[in-house]
Formats: sequence, structure tokens, C-alpha cells
Amino acid sequence: MALPEQVPAAASTNDVFLLRPDYFIALARLEKADGTLQLEKSKRWEDLELSLFIERERAIDAPEGLERNTLAGLGFAIPLPIRQRNQGAIASAVLDRETRFLDIEALQFRIRNEYAQAQQALYDAYATAKELSDGLLTLAESNFTDLRRAYEKGQSSLLQVQQAQEQVLELKSTALAAVA
Repeated sequence: MALPEQVPAAASTNDVFLLRPDYFIALARLEKADGTLQLEKSKRWEDLELSLFIERERAIDAPEGLERNTLAGLGFAIPLPIRQRNQGAIASAVLDRETRFLDIEALQFRIRNEYAQAQQALYDAYATAKELSDGLLTLAESNFTDLRRAYEKGQSSLLQVQQAQEQVLELKSTALAAVA
């Protein structure tokens, strides 16, 4: 029945997030949506090509003999039509990322709410246990002792003593549940 002097301190909300696997799953889904968005953006110009090349070859030229030819160049290829830039897939990936971000915000709100409810239940249980331990339980035990003495002197009935004893037991049970 020992009760701490003060209510246990509340943990940080960030610590609560770290204990929730559903929060980590939501973060992983957001990272996946970010990756998908980057992939779709990279496909926007997938057929656009820029190349730099250097070639060397040996050739036999009839009047002069063996020669070396070196070619250097820059190549640029643009696909037609140029307007096709994967906009539909990019828009879908952006929407998926925004949805995942909103899912995380909703989950954070729900976790904070659950934590606040649990913390309030803890405060209520502490207040109940403190009240029962300090005041009501002492009064009920005193009442039971007084009625038992009065019964021994013939001033009260056995039923009154039993009811007082039941009250003490009920209060002890309630106090024990609140402490737990």
C-alpha cells in the first residue's frame, strides 16, 4: 500500500514516439514515398542524352603509310516529342508523399492523445489512492474499531460491525487497485 510522495513525472513526447513501432513504420513509408518521388523525377529526362567521346584509330593511307587519327566530340540527343516529361507519375508520387506526411501527423496526434489520456488516468489513480490512503481508509478503520468496541460492550449490533468491516475491505481493495 506504499504510495510515492509525488505523481511520477511525465516522459517526453519524443520518448513516447520512440516506443511506438507504428510510428517507425509510418516514417519508413514516408521515406519510401520520398524515394519514389525522386525516382519519378529522375525519369523525367531519361531519354535526354549528352555524351563526350574521344576515339583513336590507326589507318593505312596509301601514299603516306600508317597514320593515327584522333577524333574528339560532343554528342547531344533529344527525344521527340519533347513535352513528354513523366508528369503523371511525378504528380502521383507527390500526392503519395503528402498522404504519408499527413498520416504521420495524424499518428502523432493520436499518440499524443493516448499518452495524455494515460497520464490523466495516472493522475486520477494517484489522487484516488492518496485520498483513500490518507483520509478515508483511516476513517473507515477508526469507525470499524469503534463499532467493534461498541459491540463488545453491547451497544451496537453484529451487522453494523460486519458492514464497517466490509467498508474497510472495499476501501483497501479500491486503494490497492489505484496504487497498482
